[in-house]
Amino acid sequence: MLPKKIRITLILLLSIGGIVSLFFDPYLAIAFWGLSFLMILSHFRHNNMIRVLRALGKGQSNRAEELLSEISRPDLLAKRYRAYYHFAVGLLASQRKEQHVVKTAFAKALELNLKGEQEQAIAYLSLARTAYLEKDIDNAKFYLDKTKEKQTQDLFLKQRIDELETALAKT
Repeated sequence: MLPKKIRITLILLLSIGGIVSLFFDPYLAIAFWGLSFLMILSHFRHNNMIRVLRALGKGQSNRAEELLSEISRPDLLAKRYRAYYHFAVGLLASQRKEQHVVKTAFAKALELNLKGEQEQAIAYLSLARTAYLEKDIDNAKFYLDKTKEKQTQDLFLKQRIDELETALAKT
């Protein structure tokens, strides 16, 4: 996905091209405006989410946060990207230890049908950890069970599951 400034520049150029070509060939003008419309649609439906997820994958949380802040209307994102938007917000809030944001963001991501077993496992584990920190042992166990249902090969995630399981066994 292209950076926001380039997308907006392309949209403007295509729109201007449509106006100019209107004097020469109306079919060409329609083509320009059609492309402009597709760029606008893409801008709102996908926005920076692919770049945000790439930045998170590379461990560039500052860059991911910067890209997330450029998304002014997450409600206009496609449903799949909206789920990943909330997932990314939850991951970043988790790093900042903002448990109330973690709880709402991951719950919203799962509600929007977050794809990917590993992403769902991370979301459920974060919800379990948040519930444990809030001394809500029943919900912590419930979310931990949901986490264990997910098929993941991530050793770090499995280690976190074991640690939380041990902590819950002590309560």
